[in-house]
Amino acid sequence: MVRRITIYLLISILVLSFELNAFAQSKGKKSKDLRSQSKIGLQLTIEEIAETTAEIKYEADSANYAIFISTLESCEKTLPWTGNFALKDTAIYPILKNYPKVGKLVASGLSAKKGKIFFVELASRNDYWIHIFKKQGDSLIYYKSFQFNTIAKKPELQAYQIAFDDVTDTSFVVSWVNGSGEGRILVVAKGEKFDKPENGKEYKASNAFGKGDLIKGTTSVVYDGKDLRPKVKVTGLEPGTKYAVGVFEYNGNGKYRHYNIASESNNPRVKATRIPAPIILNATPLEEGVYQIKWKKSKGAITYILDLARDKEFKQIVEPYKDLDIGDLESYEISDLERNAKYYIRLKAKGEFGESLYSPVFELKTK
Repeated sequence: MVRRITIYLLISILVLSFELNAFAQSKGKKSKDLRSQSKIGLQLTIEEIAETTAEIKYEADSANYAIFISTLESCEKTLPWTGNFALKDTAIYPILKNYPKVGKLVASGLSAKKGKIFFVELASRNDYWIHIFKKQGDSLIYYKSFQFNTIAKKPELQAYQIAFDDVTDTSFVVSWVNGSGEGRILVVAKGEKFDKPENGKEYKASNAFGKGDLIKGTTSVVYDGKDLRPKVKVTGLEPGTKYAVGVFEYNGNGKYRHYNIASESNNPRVKATRIPAPIILNATPLEEGVYQIKWKKSKGAITYILDLARDKEFKQIVEPYKDLDIGDLESYEISDLERNAKYYIRLKAKGEFGESLYSPVFELKTK
């Protein structure tokens, strides 16, 4: 008898333990579901902002929400139910009904769980807050807020007349005429095209190519400033390479910045860096009156131009060595030279995008 009671009690305890565990697990699942549902609420996404307009997408889990827009970050946390106010595709800011310490009513009692709101006649370069309230009985209880801003007005006149000076194999100097913006940025990209800046973004600039912020990973911002007569030396370029160069006027800073991305006279432009000048290394006698000159080749060269003269100023040119195109070589034989005489040699490289400066003049003394 005692053994049966013990077994019965043990079985009962096990069953009760199993049921309590199952109950606890079911409560945990229910709580998790509630948490995931509570995350839905009402979500807003900024689709596009401009000078005086903004497009916002919303998604809600019910119709029991009210939407206000305000220029103030803080607001009252409770207010009476406003009654249903249909959401319009276009919300004209100045004529929306104002609720003190809350903002202007955009909608209350949403007719659709998904949609878009297009705000117009907002102030440019300004901050706004969307305050969301949820209906509970006859009251509206604060739910959460979203912030967005409009951008500054676009400069009417774009910068123009980009010019280049002091072009070397690794740098060039860029100047231009300013437009009507508060400031402007200069961008440079390898090749013949560049990416344009995005409104609402301010880029860190460096005149060393690739060291400043990159627009979409390819276009380097090399200048951001407000100089009256800008002149920027861009360094860190590759020899014999084409670069696209553009200037964009802007108004506003940081999140308010608005760029003029239109083209203008001589903006944008494409410019190639020079090929590095070759360096003559030596001149070796092969036989009487014949010498072989050797030089360090230039990156990007497809041919070399040779001059030979009896003077350093190259006024007394020795024929046929005047602007002689000798091809893509690294050595060349010069013949018919006089004994015990002085000659002067120079080279320049030519490539697809232009030519180099002349090499340092090499002095040759024949024997």
